[in-house]
Amino acid sequence: MKAKRIITFLLAATLIFSSLTFAASAEDTASNTAEVTLRTLEGTTAVKSFDVGDTFMVYTYMNTVSVDDGKLSSVRGEQYFNEDVLSISAEYITEDEPVSDDTVFPVMGESAYGNTDGNAFYFVGSKSSSFIFDNDDCKLVVTEYTVKAPGQAEIYTEMYTLAKSDKALTKIIDKGVVQDGYSVGIYSLFSDMDAHSHALTTVNEEAPTQTADGHSAYKYCAECGGIFDDSGDRLDLNSTVIEHQYVVGNQITLKDEIGIYFYLYVPDYFGSDLDVTFTWGNRTAEGTLRTTSSYGANYRTICYVSARCMTDSVHMSLTSGENEILSYDYRVVDYAQTAAELFSDRTDLKDLLCSMLNYGGAVQRYAKYKTDDPADNYISLVNSEWTAPVAPASLDDNDTDINTSSLDDYGVKFEGTILKTTSKAEIELFFTVTDSELFNNTSVQIGGKNYCFTDYNGGRYKLITITGISAKNIFDPYTLTFTNGSNTLDTVYSAKNYYNRILNDDTYSEQAIDALKAMYIYSESAKAVLS
Repeated sequence: MKAKRIITFLLAATLIFSSLTFAASAEDTASNTAEVTLRTLEGTTAVKSFDVGDTFMVYTYMNTVSVDDGKLSSVRGEQYFNEDVLSISAEYITEDEPVSDDTVFPVMGESAYGNTDGNAFYFVGSKSSSFIFDNDDCKLVVTEYTVKAPGQAEIYTEMYTLAKSDKALTKIIDKGVVQDGYSVGIYSLFSDMDAHSHALTTVNEEAPTQTADGHSAYKYCAECGGIFDDSGDRLDLNSTVIEHQYVVGNQITLKDEIGIYFYLYVPDYFGSDLDVTFTWGNRTAEGTLRTTSSYGANYRTICYVSARCMTDSVHMSLTSGENEILSYDYRVVDYAQTAAELFSDRTDLKDLLCSMLNYGGAVQRYAKYKTDDPADNYISLVNSEWTAPVAPASLDDNDTDINTSSLDDYGVKFEGTILKTTSKAEIELFFTVTDSELFNNTSVQIGGKNYCFTDYNGGRYKLITITGISAKNIFDPYTLTFTNGSNTLDTVYSAKNYYNRILNDDTYSEQAIDALKAMYIYSESAKAVLS
């Protein structure tokens, strides 16, 4: 069974702005009904609904004929169930059926034995002589359950170890993993295979939607809850699923880089040993899983990419221990197309998406990165009628006064600035030290947050970097508060100052100027949406 099919995967791209949500919820289970799913190493093998108070049998079969004519010497496993919905009938508890050499394991037996502990029904067996599972009718364990409450329930028959009947006790299954070269036909049904005739009903194919899986055509047996192909061969229920991908919670945020959120639902049986890794372009980054209740997910994780990486495919890999349980690929340009389709009536949103792609393409050309697949090639898929606005030749900058402000009392002199367009949207302010003693006592705050000077160019300059900038705020004025003892001075800097300097300096390349203009158009589009 591929673990990927067990996981419901919810994806949201977090690129820039306020909360725009698009979500779907599953229908509630009927108030007096329990839906019971049977699962084994082979996957989901049967699903059936029962009323509260109903009693039903679960027959679990195994066929290991491909191992050594089906001969085994030891088996160890557990059968888990949801104790809040189901209970095991008392006659299957050890006290009523003592363990002996003759009943060490219910091979081809009519009843199981064991004990209940929390949510699990345990069984374990071993024999000095082999026992045989040589065809699909061989019963591994038979259990009787009673529905005590409505809801969703799963009965999972897990195998921890399974060993051949040889002196070396070769393991076919070790720690729940089937070893290479072996196959174990293990599946559960709601009916004894010998006790029904498999009257089958055809279920037609159903296409997936954005909010629900579809499935291919199959035949269904109401007696056992199993599904079959046209030849009558049993199918893993998961093998018929045509998976959908949720795109929910279209929240767009732009702080420095573009962030893609992945919302995940991971079943509890995978435990908490989960790790997430992102790869894109030539980059690899470790992700952080955070708990959430949004959109029916229980985890969310985010990957930040720079503006030039809008056409990079971000590969997310979720692992549990050494096993990958989910992988997924997504691009910023994919989000732009999907969001435009979902919110086709939002002209301002589509304008923002187009200006974002326009900015991405301009940065790619400036950085000489993936210029054969620029982000602005995807603009027509968002809005074929969009034309980039003309960026002004200069901006009205009445705010910047840091150039003329006296910083003598603080031991520094303002030298210049850089507005980064090639990666993160950051403003870097450069200073030189004029008085070391005064400088050592100088602190700077921007928006109530303390900022530290860092060395640049071997200490020739001191650098303050403003990060966490939202797209709409890139060209806003920022107040820097210098403090030294009892002296305090407020100075203002706006990236409009940088914009004017670059556009009116013929030493800069055409690509650099185009990237800066595209950033301005992008920022104005974000401001229009958020206002």
